[in-house]
Amino acid sequence: MRKSIFFAALMLYAATVSAQRFMPVVKRSAATDDIITTLPSTAKDSLYLEDTYIMSGVRLQHYTWSGHFHHLAFDADQKTIYIKNLCSEYVFNTYVKGTIDGDSIVVPTGQHVFHQDAGDGKEEADLYLKAVRINDDSTGVVVDSETANIVFYVSKNGVLRTKANVGAAYVDPTGYVLAKNISYQFEPFDSLSALVQLPAKADTLVYDLKYKTETGEPEVGTKAVVAFAGNDVYVKGLSLNVPGWIKGSLKDGLVVFPSHQYLGRYNHAADLESDYAVFFNGAKDTGESGLFGEIYATVDSVAFTYDAATKSFSTTQSVTETIGTVNPYSHMVEPSLTPSSAIGYEPAVPEAPSIQNFKRMGFNYWLNITVPSLDVDGKPLNTDSLSYRLIVDDKPFTFSKSEYNWIESDMTELPYSYLDYQGLGSDIMNMGGDMRRITFFANHKTIAIESIYRLNGTVNVSKRYVYDVASNSGVLTGIGNVQGNPAVDGVEYVDLQGRKVSTPRHGVFVKIEKRQDGTTVTSKCVVK
Repeated sequence: MRKSIFFAALMLYAATVSAQRFMPVVKRSAATDDIITTLPSTAKDSLYLEDTYIMSGVRLQHYTWSGHFHHLAFDADQKTIYIKNLCSEYVFNTYVKGTIDGDSIVVPTGQHVFHQDAGDGKEEADLYLKAVRINDDSTGVVVDSETANIVFYVSKNGVLRTKANVGAAYVDPTGYVLAKNISYQFEPFDSLSALVQLPAKADTLVYDLKYKTETGEPEVGTKAVVAFAGNDVYVKGLSLNVPGWIKGSLKDGLVVFPSHQYLGRYNHAADLESDYAVFFNGAKDTGESGLFGEIYATVDSVAFTYDAATKSFSTTQSVTETIGTVNPYSHMVEPSLTPSSAIGYEPAVPEAPSIQNFKRMGFNYWLNITVPSLDVDGKPLNTDSLSYRLIVDDKPFTFSKSEYNWIESDMTELPYSYLDYQGLGSDIMNMGGDMRRITFFANHKTIAIESIYRLNGTVNVSKRYVYDVASNSGVLTGIGNVQGNPAVDGVEYVDLQGRKVSTPRHGVFVKIEKRQDGTTVTSKCVVK
């Protein structure tokens, strides 16, 4: 997930930085009264979603600018349209003006969109709207000086599109192209009506949600909320970052969720015009990998097999969360939903973490670990209450600020979700789901790891996984404690009906050890 989030943040951050740092240099003056900065009182804003390619650099590198909230203003005469920040990469907050002609919108080129006064080390500069196209051998984007208009074609459902491989640019009088977009689409959008609303009388149920981060990887656990209203099924939690409701329908043992359901805003910025829409989709693993991991292609819907007896449902397909229609934000592989035995999380013994390898990378070493988000019975844990710790060469390990420059303070335990430098560091990284990569600055003989789960005053420690570096192998040991196991003050046994038992005989019990340090350790006890 981290890699997908980083990609989205990188995509959106590029526009903000570039707009601030670039100022074109042109030695000429120009009046600014022909730049449209405010709308006439007769014009009314309408919200659209913009999809376009922002072209930059050589060899047609581009950002897929998808799902960007955009305002188009239509005049009361129904013949005039105003488009703000048409080249989306640069936010000058100026408009270009077009004319509505039947099912076409004609925007004349040459409109003045930006002026910069000389001073403070900057020279006077101006930018104008021009048409661009991909050149004949598809090696670059060129200004189409022979084209006097940029034309948008309007479909019956009100969507505005340019022809493929043509677009708009901001160009200075010398011909320098500052920003260029190719292949526009503007789709009418009402963010409030697009959100799935839960019916007022629908009863919600807490479910255990398990999924894989990639095909063939171990399961990750969390909670979701499900509601039934007749044959309609509502779920909140099948997206990791924007937890909006999605709606499906139950028929013939299948719950089918259509793709392209609006979840909410990306919340990259406070104002809507600088933000993006996020959508839920059914998806399939293409088997291909890109720069940011496995590639999951959107399909029309995702179908879950429904078990009426248990009210559980699962799928062998995948689901994705995308910024706009295509930019990945998160995904779940083979998710399953099972009614939870409890409304909230309960104290439990965490499943033991494991170490995949410890290997040299340049001058440093990488430790690859898995910290399960499930308990020993396969139920999801509250990861806000889960942490883990390392024992290196038989000594508790401390992450010190002297070595780990991006941590806030010395740490002997790492919270499950902790990443250094707010997730942008490289010493404590999320490699997807429960997998972490930790950088070490020296070689070691043995490394052990255990998880700690603190909930409702109860502290439970997992079994300890001990890894031998030389043999690249590890073994599980009993429940551990970094400071050693404090003396036990008392032991209680509880049967599966919650009744205290003085002397357990024949069956499964919960053993509760109360220790002198004030902690409580619970474990499953089987008496034969």
